[in-house]
Amino acid sequence: MSNKEQKKSEAVVTIEEVQNKVKEAYMAPFKGVAKEVDSKLAKYLLKQCKADTGDKDPSVIDAIKFLDDNIPGFLLPIAEENYLLGYTQGLNDAAQSVANFAEQEK
Repeated sequence: MSNKEQKKSEAVVTIEEVQNKVKEAYMAPFKGVAKEVDSKLAKYLLKQCKADTGDKDPSVIDAIKFLDDNIPGFLLPIAEENYLLGYTQGLNDAAQSVANFAEQEK
């Protein structure tokens, strides 16, 4: 196997791997995220999520639901921007794939 083919095969990611990473991110304890940020707002959000959910260790998705329930419309612009950035990245990746394919055909 050539070096180019080896790099290509290492870059392949299965749908299951992506789904597992997304699930891990959503179910990650928010407490760990709040510790990393170490801000008054993160600590306040963690405290409120604990009170709202009754869970000692709420997940990131619990924090998102809390924000959505208590500050309607706050997350929508963030989600829209994230969608557009992801869409743009997808278009860039597709263009790069086409360019790589054309280069390989030469």
